[in-house]
Amino acid sequence: MRGLAAAALFACALLATGCGESVDPAPPAPDPNARPAGWGPVVADDELLTPTRGAVIADRSGEFSYMGSALNVIDADNATQWVSPPKDPVQWVVIELPAMSRIRRVGASTGEPYAPSSPVKTLRFEGSRDGRTFTALRTIDVEPKKNDQLFDIEPADVRFLRVTTLANHDNPNVTIVPTLHLRGEELEPVAPPSFSGRWEVNGESLELSQDGNTLYGALKIDPPMLFCGVVTGRVARLAWSRGNEKGIAWLAVNPSSAKLSGTWWWLDPNLNFYFGEAWIGDRTGEAPRFTVPIPKVADVHLRKVGRFPLYGLVVRPDGELDVEASASGLTFVREALAAFPTYRVRLELVECDSWVEAKNLERGHARAAKLAASLERAGLPKERLLIQARSRTDLHSVRQRLMYDQVEFSLAGN
Repeated sequence: MRGLAAAALFACALLATGCGESVDPAPPAPDPNARPAGWGPVVADDELLTPTRGAVIADRSGEFSYMGSALNVIDADNATQWVSPPKDPVQWVVIELPAMSRIRRVGASTGEPYAPSSPVKTLRFEGSRDGRTFTALRTIDVEPKKNDQLFDIEPADVRFLRVTTLANHDNPNVTIVPTLHLRGEELEPVAPPSFSGRWEVNGESLELSQDGNTLYGALKIDPPMLFCGVVTGRVARLAWSRGNEKGIAWLAVNPSSAKLSGTWWWLDPNLNFYFGEAWIGDRTGEAPRFTVPIPKVADVHLRKVGRFPLYGLVVRPDGELDVEASASGLTFVREALAAFPTYRVRLELVECDSWVEAKNLERGHARAAKLAASLERAGLPKERLLIQARSRTDLHSVRQRLMYDQVEFSLAGN
């Protein structure tokens, strides 16, 4: 009887909770520190194809446009893609590395944040020490909508990589390659890049003049596109203006200063990037030394959006100002203080290393305090400066974070 009573009580309990149906537990609260789906893949330390490494496009067979250029496979950004010409899906590209490197794995990414509808399927990788004689490394098949598909190879020492698209998924008429991977290590030191000279880029004449780490440029079109910025590590980051247009750009050159690659963008106040075009070019000769006054470039930025990417202020990761590398930026700030005596200069450190707002701001406030002290030691009046930090958590790729890891200049009323 006691057993029956217990069973009856158990049955009543089941009825009270839904006649014995299982109840799903409440879903866990979202982790505020979790990596968002739209944030691009984390770039591995041994990845040799990233914007900061300094690889360039030495040659390529074809591409749909400069926006769908072969350059897009080496920028570690799936939002940009190499698109073959229509009905011509088999294409090749030759990539020059900045140093002899030992390669251990090759691969591709075809997934988030912008997985293409007709991604590449089969890729042939070949390596070369001199750019003329190539030997097979491996032919791979990759899946659609999947990142970091990596394949081991017999270790090979190469300076040049040739990759050929042999087949694709879904569409026989076009091949799309978002990102290539080359994993390994450099075997020799890389000399600082030298950008000075006259270049033919996308059929136009570009003149660049480098003074230490400061770089000036002029694209000879009507009206001309004027550049100013700095060489940071192996690449140059530049702001540009052309008439009432404005934007940013990055450039890399090969060790012999014969090949140049890069990308320029328009800037729009409502977009991270308003995509421009890849630049791929060859050095054609010497160019006279010249400078581009930063105010001439900054003017349209300040009139249109009220701020200017001041790459000429080079801030170290710990927040200290690299005074020697920041000569052009410091001159610009001093000139602004003199030209606008009733205003203060706001310098805003853009922090974008993390997708977590609090982490960016914590790092940013610490760096801003050190930057303020550095600027005071450099002789700038602290009462005329506003040194602040701002977080960006919407930059999904290493290339976007490279361009937005900057100091933004603006004017503030007293």
